[in-house]
Amino acid sequence: MQEFVVFLIRKLKKTIRAFLLSRRRRISIVRLNAADRILNNRKIVFNMERTDPNEGFIISGRILTQENDVARAAILAVNMFDSNKKKIVSGETLIGFSDSAKYGKYKYLPGTALGQRFHFFLPVPAETRALKLEIHAKGGANAILLAGATIERVSDISIAEAANLVEKIGVLVARSPNRTAADFSLHEVLSLVSQEYGKLSSVQRYLLLCTAFGHYAETNAPIAPMIGWCSYRLMPDFELANKVRAMLVEQGCLYLLRDFIEEVNEDPPFGWKHASRRVVADIRNFEHGFDMPTVAENCDYEPSSRVFYLLHNSLPYNSGGYATRTHGLLTGIKNLGDFDPAGFSRPGYPSDHKKYISQPLPPVVPRSDSVDGVEYYRADQSIRKSSLTLEEYVEVFAKELEQRGREQRVRLIHAASNYPNGLAASVAARRLGIPSVYEVRGLWEVTRMSRQHNWEHSDYCKFMAKMEAEACRHADHVITITEALKDVMVERGVDREKISVVPNCVHVELFTPSSKRDEELVAQLNIAPADVVIGYIGSVVNYEGLYDLLRAGKKLLDDGMDHFKILIVGDGAVLPGLKDLAVSLGITRNVIFTGRVPHALVNRYYSLVDITPFPREPFQVCEIVSPLKPFEALACGKAVLVSSCAALTEIIEHGSNGLVFQKGSYEDLAEKLKLLINDQSLRSSLGDAGRAWVMKHRDWSNSARIVHSIYKKICNK
Repeated sequence: MQEFVVFLIRKLKKTIRAFLLSRRRRISIVRLNAADRILNNRKIVFNMERTDPNEGFIISGRILTQENDVARAAILAVNMFDSNKKKIVSGETLIGFSDSAKYGKYKYLPGTALGQRFHFFLPVPAETRALKLEIHAKGGANAILLAGATIERVSDISIAEAANLVEKIGVLVARSPNRTAADFSLHEVLSLVSQEYGKLSSVQRYLLLCTAFGHYAETNAPIAPMIGWCSYRLMPDFELANKVRAMLVEQGCLYLLRDFIEEVNEDPPFGWKHASRRVVADIRNFEHGFDMPTVAENCDYEPSSRVFYLLHNSLPYNSGGYATRTHGLLTGIKNLGDFDPAGFSRPGYPSDHKKYISQPLPPVVPRSDSVDGVEYYRADQSIRKSSLTLEEYVEVFAKELEQRGREQRVRLIHAASNYPNGLAASVAARRLGIPSVYEVRGLWEVTRMSRQHNWEHSDYCKFMAKMEAEACRHADHVITITEALKDVMVERGVDREKISVVPNCVHVELFTPSSKRDEELVAQLNIAPADVVIGYIGSVVNYEGLYDLLRAGKKLLDDGMDHFKILIVGDGAVLPGLKDLAVSLGITRNVIFTGRVPHALVNRYYSLVDITPFPREPFQVCEIVSPLKPFEALACGKAVLVSSCAALTEIIEHGSNGLVFQKGSYEDLAEKLKLLINDQSLRSSLGDAGRAWVMKHRDWSNSARIVHSIYKKICNK
């Protein structure tokens, strides 16, 4: 019996010793370096076992740089391993960390001449059993990790606790699914966390919030920035602050963005350089409107025939629909006489637009370019709109317009979308004592509605809508490209009497019917002689309805029709999704994707096409903005089929110059396609009627005459 008691005592002591050792290991602080370490010479490597599946780590230290302060002086990389010592290559996103094949999970550490402190929590995936830390200098930075850097084991949270918070926030969101970020409050999230998890440590609450933030940030949920903001309050971090700010910008939150930036600026993390002045200026304009100078009593020079046409982009650097419309109007107005119009692109363009331009920029952007005898002037290339408030940007543009306007004795300033151009035109014209015109080609805030849920309820969408109305209100005359767009601007408070519709058109001499198909392309694309080609040539974006076109193709095949090819010529955001859909529908044999092709080859591809569908979806942008491509197809004598969006039915009269199907219905689209596929004579008659209509009503010379008459009217007031 005595031996048994001794055995129990020894066993109990051993258990207690193991428990105390385990607890000491969990809460102990491990020093990474006892002396200063020059990271350029040798990186620090530290291996640690994870003894508790519910444990995380706090890493602290100071980075000193021998020269200037450096935001990215060093890199801290983390690689994690499972119980089989296998590297975990995927898993949870760690807030504040990035991923790379070279480093694994990593983040940059700032350094200063006095030694910049870093301090952050490192959560790790549940399956992690060991981790390897590396700290080394970034690039050529002379970085030193000062003595005393530590890694501290802290109690983590359970998966169940994290899932519970995610679920509770989900309930909060589900109460009103159409709420925007501005409709949530920090108080809601903080109250939820304090009520449910008030007994946890701040680190544990931080991790709970980070887990929830990562979950909701993946879908850009409106509540996500509020969760991230609460996380930031518990443990300020540069990357987290940037993430929250970016989400507030993405979700169009003006007031929350201002408040968050100002809160962070009270004690900013190293590297944070964001000021609130731009968003404060936007709020001021949103609440009070854009201030305009008074109109000069008289023009202090004798005006010439020169007109400045302010542009967002233009030839020769961009060749899309915006630039095509511009050039069509400029050449048409110039040919009519009385006025000598010149394009005038916005400050910064094209050097700030390199990602989107059609051709490489010259080493030095010229002060002007000449295209087909039309001048395109360039504004100050050093300007970047992203660093200026709206007032500052407009003022920079207006001053340059005034200076060059006086040099050329400009008679009128005409601006095309969007509102900064329109506001600059009115400011400069008022100071010069000449009239201004603002041309609304589209509403960019409306376009964004088609790809971002709840955008229409955001502060920034409402701000953009107000600024577009302000640009119209201050102009002497307003142009829209469709009747539907005119109605929208009237709804926004613009006087209907000052708005003229100048529709999109086409150079009919550049797009003509083909007598036969391009045989080289026929062979290259494997198109059979009997195939009826349903061809879409244009941007491959979400609102064009191309998913419905493929679904209609599937229905045609299911109905026993297989002598057709769907030809999609172009590139864009939804091209990968369309290719995946074609595979899942099992219609790849009947679908051809060419990707982007040079503009010079467009007519060759039109020669292959029998039917040109424009299946735009029932988004507001499709109701109010007309594309240019239907006019090209009409000029080529193709049978045109459009959805019943208002902007398209302004062009196509069903049964006269094309056919119309019910928008959003791929079944009706398939029925109309079937009708056209089976009736070659109908295709021919619609194609002939379409070309006759576009030649009579939609050559660029027609719209140029409308603009010319507007110029004469407002200049003779």
